Amino acid sequence: MHGGWRKNAFSGFLVAVGVMAAAAIPVRAQQPSAPSVSLTVTVGTTASVCGTSSDITVISGTPVYYCYTATNTSPDVPLDFHSLTDDVLGTLLTMEPISLAPGASTSRIFPGGSPTAEVNNTATWTARSAIDDFPEPTSAMASARVNVTVPTTTTTTTTTTTTTTTTTTTTTTTTTVPETSVAPPAPTTLPTTTTTTTTTTTVAPTTTIDAGSGPAAPTAPPDLPSTGSVEAALVTALLALLVLGAGTGLVAVARRPDDEPPLDA
Repeated sequence: MHGGWRKNAFSGFLVAVGVMAAAAIPVRAQQPSAPSVSLTVTVGTTASVCGTSSDITVISGTPVYYCYTATNTSPDVPLDFHSLTDDVLGTLLTMEPISLAPGASTSRIFPGGSPTAEVNNTATWTARSAIDDFPEPTSAMASARVNVTVPTTTTTTTTTTTTTTTTTTTTTTTTTVPETSVAPPAPTTLPTTTTTTTTTTTVAPTTTIDAGSGPAAPTAPPDLPSTGSVEAALVTALLALLVLGAGTGLVAVARRPDDEPPLDA
């Protein structure tokens, strides 16, 4: 009986000693996990709204806007300072004080210009915690692409053919004119001009000398009929010339002998 009591008392002593020893050992607090962050980049055409796609197609010269969304993926480490760089747009944030609790997100929108050719952007988001146990930052990368199309000008040529039909109506009017007996024109009587030329010829008396009988008596010219015609005058003149010529010849014959003196008239 006394042996059993002693055994139980010793067992209780050992339990008490163990409890006291356990209480004397300090309990170390659980360490938080490492900080982490994720990044999403989208692009759109509205300045104040985040795009819904990381790959869009726009017409050349259309303004675009990039949206950068960072999420704290650590279960228990807050992120307090943030930096953002873009390989096309450059540095966008530098140690920006943004308190981002585990699981929370933040977005920032920046203009991306008006591209005229395809653009690929790669961004890096870097975050730091204010807890001294995590001096090293955490970062994440993401990309977005803008495809550009150049509008084509289509020239449509419309050829209109107009056909004009011209109808020419020719009206021929035949007029029957009754036959009319037309007398021939009367002959035209021209005035007749009669020119009467009266020629008066004076014939000198011709002396005919006969070599044997002496001077001859003057012979009067024959009486010619007096006419008013031209022909009569010419005949008269011709006869007078013949008479004169004959008388002159006789005188010449009478004077040819050199030994006879000329006869007195």
